[in-house]
Amino acid sequence: MKELKELTGSALQHLGKLPDDQLNKMGYKRPVEKVDDDTKEYWDKLKSQDKIKWSDEQRKKHIKTMLSKKANSVGRSKFSPTEEQVKLLKLLYDYFSGQSERLNTRKGILLIGKTGVGKTSILSTFLSTPFKPFLHDDWYNEKPIQTSCIKVVDYYDMCNQAKSYIDWKAKYTGDVYFQDLGSEPKQKYATTDSEPVMSKLIEYRDNRANGRNFFCTNLSLDELSEKYGDRVASRLNGMCNVINLDAVGITKDFR
Repeated sequence: MKELKELTGSALQHLGKLPDDQLNKMGYKRPVEKVDDDTKEYWDKLKSQDKIKWSDEQRKKHIKTMLSKKANSVGRSKFSPTEEQVKLLKLLYDYFSGQSERLNTRKGILLIGKTGVGKTSILSTFLSTPFKPFLHDDWYNEKPIQTSCIKVVDYYDMCNQAKSYIDWKAKYTGDVYFQDLGSEPKQKYATTDSEPVMSKLIEYRDNRANGRNFFCTNLSLDELSEKYGDRVASRLNGMCNVINLDAVGITKDFR
């Protein structure tokens, strides 16, 4: 019985199902601080068997379904990609699969294009699609953060107004998708010398290197440089694969 409780306690500890105090109340062995390699390997193997692994066919079907829903939401009867959009979708699929020969998969993506061409929807769809084995219950917590630059400024202002000691930048960890770069308003508490919020966040994430950065914007590289300064524009270039949709012929407003 003792061995069974120790085994059960080890499993619950490693799989993260119950906190230490609850394990103790149930009479299981108090989890040790360090799990030996053999035990960890056993539970990792057991846990991996529960992971879902999509085939390319399942993944592509999911992407097509999501893009069709987004098309319907703006009044289109179905998603009918142009030849240029098909090329973009294939480019992004190879990138997120980790098999791209044209894009650096260690970098994020800066998608530049006119209003209504599908930038936000396309990147959002790919970032909401699992390309690695995943646990169903954990996927929605593990997938990249998606937010608008407007909400980033709102959160910054809220922290300032509350005189919070929380580092507002620390909220954005791992892979993050920042939508509509350049459309955000100036922060409420800005002075004439204040650096824009997104400039601060871009600098922070570039220095921390704790995840990839994804952006979509209506602004050209020159306009981004004018808004945020040459230094930040240079960092964006270094952090991201820059894809200009005008250059690949995606200019039509589909809304």
